Amino acid sequence: MKYFSLIGNSRWRRSVHISYISLLCLIGLSIGVLWTSVKAEKQLSEILEARLFLPISYKSDQDLIITDVKIIQGITQSPPYSVNIADRKTLVRVFVSSGSDSPVEGVTAQMCAVDDQEILVGCIPPDNGYITIPSIEADLQSTLNYSLPNSWTKPAYSFYIDLDPDQLVAGNYSHNRYPPSGTLPFNFVTVPNLEVVIVPIEYRPYPGNEVTRPNTEFDNYLTHLPTKVLPFPEVAYINASWFIYEPSDSSQNLDSSTGWVKLINDFKAKIDMEGRSGFEKYYGVVNSYDAHGCSNGCITGIAYVGGYTGVGWSGTGAGTEIASGTLTHELGHLLGRGHTKCAGNESNPDEGYPYVGGIIGQYGLDVESGVLYPPTSNYDYMSYCNDRWTSDYTYWNIFQYVQQNWHELLFLDEPKDSLYISGTIKGHGEVIYSPTYRQMTLLPEQAEGSHLLELISADGTVLGRHNFTPLHIADDDEIDIYRFGLFVPALEGISGMRIVIDGEILGEEYQSPSNEQLIFYHDVFAHKLDVEDNKLRWARGGDSRSDLVYRLRYSQDEGVTWNVLALDLPRPEFTLQEQIQILLQETWLEIQASDGLNTRTKVFRLDEGLIKP
Repeated sequence: MKYFSLIGNSRWRRSVHISYISLLCLIGLSIGVLWTSVKAEKQLSEILEARLFLPISYKSDQDLIITDVKIIQGITQSPPYSVNIADRKTLVRVFVSSGSDSPVEGVTAQMCAVDDQEILVGCIPPDNGYITIPSIEADLQSTLNYSLPNSWTKPAYSFYIDLDPDQLVAGNYSHNRYPPSGTLPFNFVTVPNLEVVIVPIEYRPYPGNEVTRPNTEFDNYLTHLPTKVLPFPEVAYINASWFIYEPSDSSQNLDSSTGWVKLINDFKAKIDMEGRSGFEKYYGVVNSYDAHGCSNGCITGIAYVGGYTGVGWSGTGAGTEIASGTLTHELGHLLGRGHTKCAGNESNPDEGYPYVGGIIGQYGLDVESGVLYPPTSNYDYMSYCNDRWTSDYTYWNIFQYVQQNWHELLFLDEPKDSLYISGTIKGHGEVIYSPTYRQMTLLPEQAEGSHLLELISADGTVLGRHNFTPLHIADDDEIDIYRFGLFVPALEGISGMRIVIDGEILGEEYQSPSNEQLIFYHDVFAHKLDVEDNKLRWARGGDSRSDLVYRLRYSQDEGVTWNVLALDLPRPEFTLQEQIQILLQETWLEIQASDGLNTRTKVFRLDEGLIKP
């Protein structure tokens, strides 16, 4: 019972009492400290929580605003040069700002489209997700960028934009819809596709047997630029068969403007003789560089303004990407554009071009690669400067030309026996006639024109009159050269022709009466073609006349359709290169001689590599 006796002792009872009080005090103190600690931790948590959300509180002063929306299909557009082409690849840049000069991160938006029935088509996020604003035009990634689905690029479609749709950036949400109500039109307009027929040209410079050819894998080097900068939904390319350019003397080689004018004139005649349906463009590609180089400068292409034929080089060799810029430039001429003044030696520049020095004036954009082209260091492709892209001025003007000139050709009902009469008109009135050829063809309906062709008999009687408008050659050094070429009915008794404008005769040409040409008709052809040393020969015993030239055509459907192989050959022979031998297997070959007005034609059949009359 020692324990009880100990407790029972008064001294020990007092000591235990004091210790009990101390224990209570200690417990109370501990509880106070613990409460203080919990309170402090709670306050600390609140502080940390406040710090955690401090940026959102800071952003509560931001007012996100869409300041601009730019619809781009190759070039940023400015009034009055603004047009959006339906079914064309399109990028929309949305420019966003805020009420503060400080950058704001994590900004996004969704773009929604409404169709022509005012039905919501759908909504898409930007290609680049979230951006930091303010947006700057020189920085593509500072704008919200939307590659539009092709199904949205239709007439009468419209759009609206919901900025910060999940309200991740606190601010004045009443400004987050653009426009505040309703929709804005995309303003897409319908334009047909552009069809370009590409013709490889085999070039045989005078004299000698040297031959140059372009690379016919055109997709690898030639065709990429027009699709990016021309106002069409698509540029469709069709590869055609070979054409041979064989000059009769050195002045017609492609190291001079004379040679290039001769080439494009022959090329236009080829296209006319083969027939065309309407607005398609024809482009001949020739490897002039491997024949002549560019040590003293070189011509790279030539075309008719507002016409349908142009020719250009294949680049610095059989095929290099520089050729695509030439193709684009010449297509620009065919689509009605003159030159843009930049390098200073552009002939006939467009004085209405709005940007000094030939710069493109607005930001260009390759919508496929995302490359941005600054407005002051890139130049319009209708100039002679490097670093070429399209301006909004050129883009818009080509669209206007297409709207005004796109139409199908109208022909008479059935093919007629016809003469193809062509030539060159120089500015001072000199007319140089090209050899006339004869064939069955569809004749176009009679049209108006600035010039008149009169067909004349031996006694001066006018047998026929035909209006036409000559085409201006854009890229020639002689700025006042025009070309004409048209089919007319092959009337009996024609012995001359003349060009008249405003009642004034520009140039006349007469030939001997056709009955005096009968000897020529009987002597010009052998009964069959001779093949020797890889050459076709068709004059008896080498007989030929210096005033005759020849046209070669071939048919692979027994004469239903014909392709022109070569024009104005100066000798009654033709060299068969390897690809021509393949081309002519199992075909009909037509050879026509012309003395300028009268013609003689013979057709040979080629069976299994053998030539038969």
